[in-house]
Amino acid sequence: MIWQDFVLCAASIGMTYALVPQIIQNYKFKKKSINIKTAAITTFCLYIATIIYFTLDLYFAFSVGFLTSTFWLVLLIQSIVYGRKK
Repeated sequence: MIWQDFVLCAASIGMTYALVPQIIQNYKFKKKSINIKTAAITTFCLYIATIIYFTLDLYFAFSVGFLTSTFWLVLLIQSIVYGRKK
């Protein structure tokens, strides 16, 4: 196990934790609060980074990175769904 795996994992845990209130608030108020393009690009790039973590055998970073990417996917879906409701 290399130290970078733990550092990337810790950073991803922090980013994932930061997204939880946003997801809950969007759901509670049924409100689009993140630009669709921002959510789409961030989701795509994070999934790419997550695949790279896996290919580098950074399994902790991969696991938490996958969760972070999925949370951004939830924000993307919320932006699309709640953006249609006016």
